[in-house]
Amino acid sequence: MPKFARLLAGAAVAMIMSSTALAEPVTLPLYAGPAPGSEHATQKETVTPNPSGRLLRNITQPTLTVYAPAPGTANGVGIIVIPGGGFHILSIDNEGGKVAEWLAARGITAFVLKYRLNETSPVDTLAFAQMMRFLATGPTSPGGLIPVTVGETQANADAARAITLVRSRAAEWGIDPHRVGVVGFSAGAMLTLGLATNPDPSLRPDFAAPIYGVLRPGLAPAPNAPPIFIAAATDDTLLPGRSMPIYQAWVAARRPAELHLYDKGGHGFGMEHQGATSDHWIEDFGHWLVEHGWMTAQTGK
Repeated sequence: MPKFARLLAGAAVAMIMSSTALAEPVTLPLYAGPAPGSEHATQKETVTPNPSGRLLRNITQPTLTVYAPAPGTANGVGIIVIPGGGFHILSIDNEGGKVAEWLAARGITAFVLKYRLNETSPVDTLAFAQMMRFLATGPTSPGGLIPVTVGETQANADAARAITLVRSRAAEWGIDPHRVGVVGFSAGAMLTLGLATNPDPSLRPDFAAPIYGVLRPGLAPAPNAPPIFIAAATDDTLLPGRSMPIYQAWVAARRPAELHLYDKGGHGFGMEHQGATSDHWIEDFGHWLVEHGWMTAQTGK
C-alpha cells in the first residue's frame, strides 16, 4: 500500500476509535445441537480466576462470541480469535475477549471461538497443576510437541466449523466472506495453522496470524496459502524457535509472510503488558492489517 494511502487508512482508524461505544458481545452456539462427538460428555465447564483473565476448563459445548464494531464503523472485515491453553485450558480473556475488543474498536467484526478441550479433573487441583507443569516443560514427544489428543482433534473440527459459520452468515454480520481472517495463540495458533494449510480452500482464512504457535509435522502452505503474520518472543521456553519454521515454510511457498520475534515476553503474553516490546505485538499486527487493506472498507463494492 502506498505511503499516502497508509496515512489515510490510519486516519480512518483513529476516527473509528473516537466514535460511539461498541455493541455488547453476543454469544452463539457453534452447532445447532450437541457438538459432534461430545453428545455423551459429562464433564462440567469450570472457570478459574487468573490475574491476566479467566481460564476455562472442560468445555464440551463450543460457542462463538461476536464483538461487533460500533454502528457505522464496520469495515467489512471479520477475524476469528482463537485463544490458547494447551488444549486443556482456554485463556478466554487475555487471548480472546481483549483481542476482540481491540479489533472491534478499529472497525473489524471479531469472533472469539470457545472450543472443546481435553477433560481435566474439576476437584483434583494438584493433578491439574502437575498437568500444567507437564505442558510447560518443553518437548514432550520426539518432535518436541504435545502428542495429538482427542481435545485437539475436536478443537480442529470446531475451528473449521467456526470459519464455515462466519462465512455462511457474513451478510448478517455485515462482512465480506472473502475478507475473513484468523488470529490464534499457542494451541489456538496451531488451529490457525491447521486452517491456513487446509487442503479444502473453503476452510482456509483469507489471512492468518499464529501467535507463538507451531506447525504440526505434515502441514505445509499451499501455493495459494493466505498471507501470514507471525509473532513470538525469543525467551519463549515452551515453544522456543518454533515461529521461524512457519515463516520459512511460507517464504518457500512464495507466499506473503511477516515475522516478529520480540526479545522478551515468554510464552502466552497475549494482551498482558509486561513492560516488554512484545506488549505492542497487536499494534504491529494492526500495521500489517493496514498494509494489506484489512483495516479499511473496500471500495467499489
